Amino acid sequence: MADNIDVFKKVIFSIPPMKTVIAAVIVSGCLYGVIVNFFLSSVSPLELSVRYIIETILMVFVIPTLIAGEIYHLSFEEYPRKWSYFIALFSECILFIYGMILSAAGPTGIASSWNIFWLAVITVFLISMIVLISTLGYENIKRITIISLAHPLMIIATYHIFLGREQDITYVTYVEKLGVFFLAGITILLAFLLAEYLISTNVNVSAIKLFSGMMHKKQEILDLGYFVKPDVQTLLLKNENGEFTIAIPWIHPGPLEGFGGGRASTDIINHLNNNSEGFFLHVPSTHKSDPANPGDINKIIGAFEEPETTDYASKMLKKDYGKLVFYGRKWGNQKIVYMEAEEYGDYEIPVFTEILDLNKVVIIDLHNHERNKEPKEQLIYGTVEAEHFRNCLKDFLGELEKCELHDYRAGFATEVAGTPKFALVEEVDGQRILVFGTEGNGISPEMMDVASEYENDFDDIIMFTTDTHSSIHSMIADRHVDPKSLENVIESAQQHLSKASAGFMNKKAEPMKLLKDDYLGLAYSINILARLIPLTLFLLYIALILWIL
Repeated sequence: MADNIDVFKKVIFSIPPMKTVIAAVIVSGCLYGVIVNFFLSSVSPLELSVRYIIETILMVFVIPTLIAGEIYHLSFEEYPRKWSYFIALFSECILFIYGMILSAAGPTGIASSWNIFWLAVITVFLISMIVLISTLGYENIKRITIISLAHPLMIIATYHIFLGREQDITYVTYVEKLGVFFLAGITILLAFLLAEYLISTNVNVSAIKLFSGMMHKKQEILDLGYFVKPDVQTLLLKNENGEFTIAIPWIHPGPLEGFGGGRASTDIINHLNNNSEGFFLHVPSTHKSDPANPGDINKIIGAFEEPETTDYASKMLKKDYGKLVFYGRKWGNQKIVYMEAEEYGDYEIPVFTEILDLNKVVIIDLHNHERNKEPKEQLIYGTVEAEHFRNCLKDFLGELEKCELHDYRAGFATEVAGTPKFALVEEVDGQRILVFGTEGNGISPEMMDVASEYENDFDDIIMFTTDTHSSIHSMIADRHVDPKSLENVIESAQQHLSKASAGFMNKKAEPMKLLKDDYLGLAYSINILARLIPLTLFLLYIALILWIL
């Protein structure tokens, strides 16, 4: 199935580099200043002059925005500077929008304009507060509230210097209006706390803490799940050039990078390539098999073994069962099966483990659907569809058992820098097979282009991804992997093709919590809150507008 918490993907985007953000602040400020003055002069006695334009650009837009961005960063050292300036840039845009509204409301008189002005600065305050709470959590709520006042207070000061004094607006009036800020802030905080309470009645997690951890790439433990001893298969490849270890744990690398086992595949790949070479392959599984504690990946690593290997293998067998395709080969009395299913994205583990001896059979979910187009369906244990899969797999294993063994030759290579990638070139009795893939979640057009370049060099090409959830930014990115670096890995595997052996073994890991059915509560709660919180904030803002105007 597709991620039930993919709502997070909809709020993640890449912030431009710092220089770009600052340039946007300055350029936008200049445009905003010119446009606002032009419209104000057309509907009010205010003359269009260079002096007013420069003052508006500097004192309303550019300088307050730059100062606010720096204050956000200096107040929270862990907060990236470009994030801080981006928040301020967005607030600058809000001020421009309200400046245009103010221009349109000019003919209605000073009272209407006065209310619109206050609605504008309160909006800037609320935006800063909401974003900072969402990305930093509740730990620094007092400081967040105070810091969120920085930008609107600068705008209020500018207003008083250039207009307020001429209109005899007293400081008492400003203080009275500032009370509205704190009332609005408390209302927003109560809305967040209500949402947190609602999710806590279902699962014991904080949605804000999870979102904040994900944004800052911190690993948070989920106080969810049930203790399980997951199976961990270790596949060892040897040739005349060295050894290569492939980890095949019966877990799912999720839910997302900021919590639970979201970095499982990445951490395992990094471990295997520390003073050696290795990769991670994904078994058919669902988010119910997500680790709750990111530290438990060490228990998976602790279950790695060094299996015996055999020099003999069968040719790669391929069989199409309609919308289900199996590839497989024998190594001695052991079998590896690669599965490609058109209609399903995830699979409940017992569908396969109940009928397999994991010391004799490895099954890999290639997860090679087109990127960001993962099938929504999940193969449920005990269903007619699950039984069909089992029957097809049993038939395929029976066919594979009949295959003759020959001398086995293989070459392998990996590259961890950037997007980790792996290639395996196999040769058995004249048949040449290429297996290659990347740390990713669905194949990209670049991978398909690379496969097409090699289609005349091999009898079959098998592509895979690891179904990683280690970077939500990578999961939603258009570009997946550099084609040249992937080609280099494939070429390296071909160059190291030599007499080889292979084998695997299975071992239970130490007890660790997997989410199991708690994942459903987590996904349900987050999806509901992702709709409830924006709706609540929208309604509160409408109420604020009606109150002020």
